[in-house]
Amino acid sequence: MSVTQRGTTDQAKRIRRLKRRLFELKSLLAVTRDIAYAPDEDSVRKQFLRSSISMVHAESAAIFHYDGPTGRLQLVDERNIHEFKSRPTAVLSADEVAFLEGPEAREGLVLGSSRLMPESREFAREQGAWLAAWDVKVLIPLVARGGLWGVAVFGPRLLGREYGPTALGLLAAGAQTAATALETVGRAPAATPAAKARASAAVEAPRDLGELRASQPALQAIIGDSPALRLALAEIVRVAPTRFPVLILGPTGTGKELAAHAIHRMSPRAEGPFEVVDCGAIPRELIESELFGHVKGAFTGATRDRRGAFELAHGGTLFLDEVGELPSMAQTRLLRILQEGQLRRVGDERQIHVNVRVVAATNRDLLKEVDGSRFRADLYYRLKVFTVSMPALAERKGDMPLLVDHILGRLAEETGHAKPRLSQGVVRRLAEYPFPGNIRELQNILSVILLRHGAEGPKPEDLDELLGGAAPLAEAPAEPDLDLPGRGDSEGVGRWVLDQLRKCDFNVSQAERALDRLQRSAAGKSAAPVADRSSLTYYLQGECFRAFVEAKLDLALAARAIAKMPDLEAQARARMERFLSFVSEVASEAGDEAGAQRACRERLPKLPALYLPYLDQIAAAHARGEWSAG
Repeated sequence: MSVTQRGTTDQAKRIRRLKRRLFELKSLLAVTRDIAYAPDEDSVRKQFLRSSISMVHAESAAIFHYDGPTGRLQLVDERNIHEFKSRPTAVLSADEVAFLEGPEAREGLVLGSSRLMPESREFAREQGAWLAAWDVKVLIPLVARGGLWGVAVFGPRLLGREYGPTALGLLAAGAQTAATALETVGRAPAATPAAKARASAAVEAPRDLGELRASQPALQAIIGDSPALRLALAEIVRVAPTRFPVLILGPTGTGKELAAHAIHRMSPRAEGPFEVVDCGAIPRELIESELFGHVKGAFTGATRDRRGAFELAHGGTLFLDEVGELPSMAQTRLLRILQEGQLRRVGDERQIHVNVRVVAATNRDLLKEVDGSRFRADLYYRLKVFTVSMPALAERKGDMPLLVDHILGRLAEETGHAKPRLSQGVVRRLAEYPFPGNIRELQNILSVILLRHGAEGPKPEDLDELLGGAAPLAEAPAEPDLDLPGRGDSEGVGRWVLDQLRKCDFNVSQAERALDRLQRSAAGKSAAPVADRSSLTYYLQGECFRAFVEAKLDLALAARAIAKMPDLEAQARARMERFLSFVSEVASEAGDEAGAQRACRERLPKLPALYLPYLDQIAAAHARGEWSAG
């Protein structure tokens, strides 16, 4: 190696060391800030665990409180611990308490390390049963002025990394701050709910949200300034620069996809692709091909090799919306990819390396899905490395004026209508409404206001009928539609299906669940004509084909007809593009018009007969070169 090369290498090493040191200092500062402003003991514990896991990328962590009279260590908080209620407890002797309060233990114990001093090895041997049962890799005593408060334990690090001196030093420094805070808040008078809310907002949110949005343009699309939203934004900012999976939680319509976009754009992968897969809108038989791709001949109709979403997202981020809808086989394959970074296309023997960060979202309680054996536990804990909770609109009423002004401005620009002027009474009435469909429902109601009332805007009393009759978009309506189509009325069924899907923002899985509840409820005296996901999807396909033909192959015009509401056009267009892309793929392999029509009918055998003429027209037009899916 030449002198120049050696100098360049040394300089690169120094830069890496400086960056690592800067990360350590920033991490410790964040931990100290978070803990210092926590209003009560519960908040201190949660902030310490969350910050510590983020610093060292541990799979799990827990805090045990030491009960002096009994000598027991009692679990008081945990993150990602599996079935912790069935784990054994520990009892400490006086000598062991003295050891934990001493300088050797307070620097942290890496269990299984050959560097443990004799006294540390003796402690690990005596307490080995419960430490092993909890899968503890590191133990840090929480020691304050009054002595031992408890211990913090951490499980394995992600990707099989070991706990080195740097990680151990960060944990020990954070533990010292946490122990002092725990002792202090334990003696302090209980905080009022209002004080807790103010302190929580101070802990989690940046001091100047406007300044943060100015420096992080990705956050500008998430409108609001309420404490609940600040908590979510703080989590987004914290997790975005990392490379590990993120699970975004929250009810339907709370902006989970916006959060995923922000995480991607604030990450080192911002220049890479951002791919979205709606796991609930894709038929089960196609989901594996959609995610992992397929090779020619893998199944009937696989006429060419096709890359899946993981390959398309290589070097970037893959957003899995409604991940709780994944069928079991796809869950197994997803887990393997997260573990190994490699996949096989459907029908292929070759392994393909992919470098993808997975951000998943769900409005379900995945832990209940795990308990019901509907979702793999190991996949759940692999996805739940970091979580971001998007608050419901009911938790952020203070954001209503900002949201209303922003949404009306966007709708007015999109439609060419004048922006309505809303009185304070109207905005107050909107803030009083619970909005079970969250921001999506608010968008729909504001769309109606824009079209009905124009620039003058509505009066407060005008909202009573609108809000009283607004169907919650988070779930399909509890009452059955009064205008159910008659038996054999295929056209009526298609229109009815579109109505149900519009209420669920074209989320087929959500519509299926809501209709299933309707069928089982006492109110569901009239059976829904279509209730299963497959039939809903086929009717949606047919209506999209009809609209495309009636719009003379104008995709934008057809999407507008399917959506009806301006804020639903993007979702309607996405569904239509997916269906037309499938037709384009099949028709491209057929050659002439007749072959294209025949191939498309064979590949869509369950499409209701009503829509077959529209499918034929689209296939023939594609064969003639009159349209293409691009």
